[in-house]
Amino acid sequence: MIYKITGSNAHGPVSALTPDIASILDQPFHFLSKGGQCYAFISQDKTTVLKFFKQHHIRLWNWFNQISLGPFDDKRKYLIQKHSYQSSFMFDSCKIALEDLKEETGLVYVHLNQTNIFKKKLIIYDNLKIAHQIDLDITDFVLQKKATSSYATLKRHMRNKNLYGAKECLDSLVSLIKEKQDKGIADRDFNIRTNIGYVGNRAIEIDLGSFYKGPQLETKKLELFKEWLEDKSPELYSYLNYKLEAIYGEVNKN
Repeated sequence: MIYKITGSNAHGPVSALTPDIASILDQPFHFLSKGGQCYAFISQDKTTVLKFFKQHHIRLWNWFNQISLGPFDDKRKYLIQKHSYQSSFMFDSCKIALEDLKEETGLVYVHLNQTNIFKKKLIIYDNLKIAHQIDLDITDFVLQKKATSSYATLKRHMRNKNLYGAKECLDSLVSLIKEKQDKGIADRDFNIRTNIGYVGNRAIEIDLGSFYKGPQLETKKLELFKEWLEDKSPELYSYLNYKLEAIYGEVNKN
């Protein structure tokens, strides 16, 4: 586990280490999940998610860059170029999140370079509940507020007949999309089920690795969510359409 996450590739920004951040990192973190780019751990107090990048993938491709595959070398070079772009895109996206979408992503702290600021090592527990010590000074990582999945949050409000809370959630989702549009930021993996969560009734983007500067396409990717919402609550479905119509005019009609 340690081999897979430790390492820094000197990609860029490091947030200021405030006493509040130091306090968060003074507690142990426990394995939560893994995705295509990161391993996620949750803090002991359940308020913060720590994400480590899959450094072993980066090291593998660095090694792959040193060899030759003879007649297949053009394919090797193509794959290396593709991975290099994807890796660069991921870290550039984290930088965009820090600089332009800190509130919209629930971002707490970014560490994408080597430092000498942490006074002690962090304790994490892997998926087998084995404890490890992490040297954060030489490790790329980010901290985000812990969010509840979008569908689970809305289902809870519907189950509790809390129409007001559900509408607050939808208001926040539409505002999130508009905030990104106003800032000229798009998302190549906008998936409400997996990549949108709620801190209370405020929507945030959980995935930090998909942002880029460009025209926004999110409103064209709402259809699956709208179909789900129409099935669960026609009233909330109508409300969402009303909010989209009020802000975007005809943009929600694909």
